[in-house]
Amino acid sequence: MQNEWEPPRSIRIGKGREIGIKDRLAARLFNALSGRRGCNPSTAHSLVFYPRQGLVYNRIKKSGNSSMLLYLRDAIAGVPANPLQPYHRAKDDAIAIGMNIRQVLKQPIELLRLQRCFYFAVMRHPEARILSAFLEKVGSGHSHRYSSAGGFGDASAEGFARFVAYLEAGGLHDDAHWWPQVDLLALPPDQYDAIYRLEELAQWLPALLGSRGLRTTGLDLSGPHRIERQFSVPGKPAKLKGAASRLDVFFTPGLRARVNRLYGQDYQIGGYPWPASTAGPLA
Repeated sequence: MQNEWEPPRSIRIGKGREIGIKDRLAARLFNALSGRRGCNPSTAHSLVFYPRQGLVYNRIKKSGNSSMLLYLRDAIAGVPANPLQPYHRAKDDAIAIGMNIRQVLKQPIELLRLQRCFYFAVMRHPEARILSAFLEKVGSGHSHRYSSAGGFGDASAEGFARFVAYLEAGGLHDDAHWWPQVDLLALPPDQYDAIYRLEELAQWLPALLGSRGLRTTGLDLSGPHRIERQFSVPGKPAKLKGAASRLDVFFTPGLRARVNRLYGQDYQIGGYPWPASTAGPLA
């Protein structure tokens, strides 16, 4: 895979926290010990390490990362999570099974496994991802954290068009839920053993887990994890928006071309076909 990756413009991680010296040192130490190169200190926190299973997963917001964590938890535990368990508790438990970059660098035994790990990321079709981010975070109007975004509180096609205009006007890196997915990779694309497509999860996940001695028996891989599907909080917008089935309602050919301009690298690195209204990546 060709290395088309460039670090994101923003130097903030999490909820506005500046990169510190510990973040930079962790990234450098990881480069030295893992056999990989180019770890970005601003996104290294997105790596989840499962060294005993030989897996390292790069989380990407709005690209199925909650379901992936839950599926990995189920496979490692050997039994599906309790479907009655509250979503946030189940997700916290799933995260706790893995390790972050600072945790793994503090354990010499786990460090020895880094070079033998399989590094992977999961990307989502750019159109479905950006529409999902809009509908959940912006169009719903639920959280004033997103009130500066175009289309806030208007979950219509017109509101979405205003959101895309806001991205074009400089809002692309205001929130990681709509950052380009390549900017949320902790490593250059060619440093991953695989970059999978979320839409094909049912095909590649059993093979990946099977290669590590893990099973997906009893897991429904036809869509988001069962716990995520049934998650709801009274008074809050639903987390799952079914964006992939609503693209034709929100996208015009012109809007598709504009989204392609914004997320061209995601189409390319993720292996997604260019929209029919464009001939390829637009400058």
